[in-house]
Amino acid sequence: MRAVLFAALLVACKGDEPKPAPAAKPVAQVVHEEVAAGDVRLYSGTIADLDGDGTLELAAGGFTATADRRRATVFVYRQSGDEWKPLTDGGWLGGGGGNGSTVRNVEVADLDGDGTPEVIALGRVGSKTQEASARLVVLALRDGKLRELAKAEWNVATYTHGFGLAIGDIDGDKRPEIATTGFLFDGTTEHGFVRTWSFEKSALVMRAETKLAGTADASVRINDVAIGDLDGDGRAEIVTAGRVGPFRPDGTNGDLDARRERGDLAIFDAATLQMRARKEWIEGSSLRLRTVAIANLDGEGVPEIVAGGQFDGDGKPCLAVFALRDREITMRAHAAGEGRGEIKDVLVSGARIIATGPSGVKPARQGDVSTWRFEHDQLVREQELVSTNAAIETRARAAVLAPDGHVLTIGHAKSSTAMIGQMLSWPIAGR
Repeated sequence: MRAVLFAALLVACKGDEPKPAPAAKPVAQVVHEEVAAGDVRLYSGTIADLDGDGTLELAAGGFTATADRRRATVFVYRQSGDEWKPLTDGGWLGGGGGNGSTVRNVEVADLDGDGTPEVIALGRVGSKTQEASARLVVLALRDGKLRELAKAEWNVATYTHGFGLAIGDIDGDKRPEIATTGFLFDGTTEHGFVRTWSFEKSALVMRAETKLAGTADASVRINDVAIGDLDGDGRAEIVTAGRVGPFRPDGTNGDLDARRERGDLAIFDAATLQMRARKEWIEGSSLRLRTVAIANLDGEGVPEIVAGGQFDGDGKPCLAVFALRDREITMRAHAAGEGRGEIKDVLVSGARIIATGPSGVKPARQGDVSTWRFEHDQLVREQELVSTNAAIETRARAAVLAPDGHVLTIGHAKSSTAMIGQMLSWPIAGR
């Protein structure tokens, strides 16, 4: 069953200084996605006019799962006033059910220059997570349906997972190319990978690839990627964010205190994928980076790198700003959260950083949206909103700017019986 709702949730407001308790503000639940006797999870999304008719669509990626199958899916919703109404969806089956298939990233770009954007989806396909292949698909919205234009699938090890997608001009030809990242397992160690692609004559053509390894026997996972000119030379760089640390086949990868990981940033020449700089960062006992963005935050010189994730054994959110200087990645500012939670996604609007992710601890996590300014080499939190919904656990995974100036978070919520796909609209002050 699919439904679009506008149920009011309560929002608690946080600030850096004690303030009188504000009046509750409504967060509109704009999408509520579920299947009978199964789960729906959403991980990413974006907004664009996908068919050139002047009306915006919202594309969100994830999966649906029932007892006998799992389907990686891109859902498409059409804007109608303040609502987002279900239009269509498309994706791929996982092969015999299991937990191997999902769409992790969704982007939109006009890859072929025809004036109408395509939907680019990255994820994995397989009956098991440990046996999955990475998959990259280009889709188009035609006559209200998603049509597959091109597909690439690869597995160069025991498993290969697509995890991180960015679109940008990597060779200066004024046309967008695709960068995909993720990780693979060679039977002993996980390695990060970066691949770049062109969309040519309705086919995906790989341009370059490289592998990112850890020191000694450390494993590497790349979780996100961004494209931008970091040094002002007119050529694009690719930035990846992830984690490096020991691979733990006994299942303790989920134990925050035991994992002893370090946040990992790497910068590559976008055209050749030659590494230009790399930096590992740790805060507390362990740290992993989940998200990265490139933006000129101070309006001076060249852009900065914004990265977010989680640190320490208690699982606290962290946010940091870096810059590329003389072929080195230097940290300009960072903010380590005091509460429990994680930053899953960051986006930049003007000079404002918007971060989202889960807040609190299981099984009572809630969605969290915070805004930040970068001033005088410091990160200053403007506001923080936390959803309050006692009936279900809310997990915000990604953020996108809506045309009404609100922030939409894309994720899922855990009820007593199932996982439900969920998008919330947040009233961010000062927009």
